[in-house]
Amino acid sequence: MELSSKKRNSSFYLRKANSSILSMSEHDYELHSVQESSANFRHDIENQGIQTQSPSYSLWWKLKSWVKSRPKRIALAIIGLLACYACVEFLVLRREWNDWGVKPLRLTIGDSHVKRFSIEHVLNKEFAYQEFDWRFIRPSSRYKLQEEDPGLYLSVEAPNGISRYVAKQMVDNHFYFELSKTTFSYGGEEFEIEDLIPSYRLDKAILSTGHEKEYRHSSRAYYWLKDVTTNIYLPITPFPDEGALYKLSYAKFSPSYNFIYFVYENDLFVQQTEFGSTPQRLTTDGSHSVFNGKPDWVYEEEIFSSDEAVWWAEDDSKLVFAKFDDSDVQTFDYMSFSGNGPYNSQKQVKYPKPGTPNPSVKLFTLSMSEGVLYELQSQKQSHEKILYFGQWIGPNQFLFKESDRESKELTINLYDCDTAMVSPVRTVYSNTYNGWIEKQKKVMVIPPKESLGRKQFGYVDVETDSKGFLHLFYYPGGKSIEGHQLTHGDWEVTGNGIIGYEFETDTVFFLANERGSIFRHIYSVIAVTGDTSGVKVLQNPEEGSFNAFELSASCRFAIRQYLGPNIPVTTAGPLTLILSDDHSRSITPLTNSENLKTTLQKFDMPETSHHVIKLSDGVEILYTLIQPKGIDEERKHPLLVQVYGGPGSQTVTARFDVGLEESVSSGLDAIVLKIEPRGTGGRGWSFKRWVKGKIGYWEVNDLREVTKAVIKAKSHLIDENRIAIWGWSYGAFLALKTLEVDAGQIFKYGVAVAPVTNWKFYNSIYTERIMGKPDENDVGYSEHSLIKDVENFNKVKRFFLVHGTADDNVHLQNTLNLIDQFNLNSVTNYDWQIYPDSDHSIVFHNAGRIVYEKIYSWLMDAFSGQFDSQHF
Repeated sequence: MELSSKKRNSSFYLRKANSSILSMSEHDYELHSVQESSANFRHDIENQGIQTQSPSYSLWWKLKSWVKSRPKRIALAIIGLLACYACVEFLVLRREWNDWGVKPLRLTIGDSHVKRFSIEHVLNKEFAYQEFDWRFIRPSSRYKLQEEDPGLYLSVEAPNGISRYVAKQMVDNHFYFELSKTTFSYGGEEFEIEDLIPSYRLDKAILSTGHEKEYRHSSRAYYWLKDVTTNIYLPITPFPDEGALYKLSYAKFSPSYNFIYFVYENDLFVQQTEFGSTPQRLTTDGSHSVFNGKPDWVYEEEIFSSDEAVWWAEDDSKLVFAKFDDSDVQTFDYMSFSGNGPYNSQKQVKYPKPGTPNPSVKLFTLSMSEGVLYELQSQKQSHEKILYFGQWIGPNQFLFKESDRESKELTINLYDCDTAMVSPVRTVYSNTYNGWIEKQKKVMVIPPKESLGRKQFGYVDVETDSKGFLHLFYYPGGKSIEGHQLTHGDWEVTGNGIIGYEFETDTVFFLANERGSIFRHIYSVIAVTGDTSGVKVLQNPEEGSFNAFELSASCRFAIRQYLGPNIPVTTAGPLTLILSDDHSRSITPLTNSENLKTTLQKFDMPETSHHVIKLSDGVEILYTLIQPKGIDEERKHPLLVQVYGGPGSQTVTARFDVGLEESVSSGLDAIVLKIEPRGTGGRGWSFKRWVKGKIGYWEVNDLREVTKAVIKAKSHLIDENRIAIWGWSYGAFLALKTLEVDAGQIFKYGVAVAPVTNWKFYNSIYTERIMGKPDENDVGYSEHSLIKDVENFNKVKRFFLVHGTADDNVHLQNTLNLIDQFNLNSVTNYDWQIYPDSDHSIVFHNAGRIVYEKIYSWLMDAFSGQFDSQHF
């Protein structure tokens, strides 16, 4: 349950709409829209922790801003502001400090007459904005000087109405290199390109067509190699002599573009990029149970968030790949119902559950010059170890991290090619911060630098410090045991973590939440010294915003995504100009938000504010309050509580959003609460570790106590007979657990989409890292995290269950098992909706729209009293 993406993003239809004629793949679209964690939503819906200590950055920023200011610019800015004010006085963006120092967004639009919107307006993409295709093209080697970096990027343009993939440069507006049209012919058949990856030399490109989704990050497709010079397309295939097309799991360039590597039917192949090169098969045991260079289901979902498990040295001299053996892992079967045949088909996935066998994993290395595979064997041999991370530290050292089955200890190992030995470097013990081992962020390699006397490759890693916060640590060599802490404070490195390294100044760029838990900004620090005074926030620290960045290889250029609280804007250009908010021609806007701006003028938007509340035991909980614009103080309103709440996730952020919650507030005249219970991320282990061994206990306590406090504070506005809670995935589990524990005292209604109802049904790696094994934590599994007192649901007015039959993540077994318990205990006051062949996201055959329409309609009935007269 990969943290933040366990919940379906309720803003799926409105966050972005691709502006090009070409429909890019989901994975590719994330790239050029500056990938988040995920999650995104998965990945990580991250926010950041409450600011309790902050370096003195404001003076640095103000000095920098003052130096850049000029009287003429100031005068022009004032004139421009006055003009803008006169033109758009009907649209006022007002910020106000709330009770804990965060500036919420409030949109006040139009006259006093409230103009409402519903979920239909959202699903019809009236709140959508467009983002243009744009992606940096990775160079074949590291730049030592920024002036060497031309800012080469890939875009999709449509001159004369015909879409083309083109390469352009940020330093030269006249540079224009056409790579391919978006369609091509081969063997008398027309193919539409869904993704294109060019080599940095722009002489070759890998294309993909005919994608078929497999799981969250994986798919199968036809892959092609194009010779850009001759305009010839050839299929990438394991059997080139047969002349047939074969769907591959993926096909990619090596870092220096000398090789192509791909996976076919779970075997790994490598070939040179020259036309006519014969693919070399590195493995022969790929099967339904053995995966080479490609993660199995649980590693894809919970560890790598990727479709590949291959790591190349930067100079293409060597590679390491992982082999996952699921022979002992039990199979979960689910049915496919959408075909026209008289019998349904069956699908299978190797899916380890708590207390059952896990996949085993081995690492192999190949020297491209020797052509011989060697297994990398760490000193701590265990059939149940978990491989958390791998990365080359220079051309001759490979760093990899392994934990025990229950993610209590993390051993950092180093393979040295010169000695052909694997050595344990150090071990991280999670009991030192009373937590668990989590997914690892990518490390940043620090190369040798003769001017500083640095003769070996080192790296900067993101690790938990002595106070339980994620910070940067510098290791001068691959075998270094102790790291030098570069950043300090009661805040965390968050999002993608380290996003760039500039060789000339030895500067490391990273994302962090020092400003506050709901914000994210870009920071920098000198890699070696780590002098606290050298840590700089590179954006105005007085601006409470949520950002994502992607930097070019030299950090000379950047793509910035401003994600809120105001209207999202993505821009590309020189990093210094991006950070100074310079709007010169050197800055390229990548967002078209005219549709969104027009829509915001049509409706009176709900007012959103962020708050913190101290509970009876002293723990502080964050929540977001959404109220209808111009709320009627003379009547009472229904209350909807939304929760995700998965360990390490964050949903209470300063991001701009218009989704289900906002449409419920506007269209159903309801108040909405988004609550971040303990166990969630961005605030250090002192807040996250509460849920260790007992998920479902403290979260429910927090949800109930915060809701009671808000009801008391706003008793004149809230109808206590119209209070509902809803969530998706982990949030659905918490919604059901809250209904069970609350037994109708506070919450009268509930909606649970794709819920976990018994944590013995979920995957082992996610569950055991937090809960341990079932035979070692019977109380945790059978009391706190199990939906068990089902008779309490009879005390709720009504609730709604939703699930997809092809959910490979949270199996339909969870909902059906709970319904069986309802039958045994005569619980009948619920509705349920099943979506044939939909996975965890519930989008198959138009389900993505219908599921939100159903939830909205069901809440409308609940809030209007339609269920009151029914017999329960």
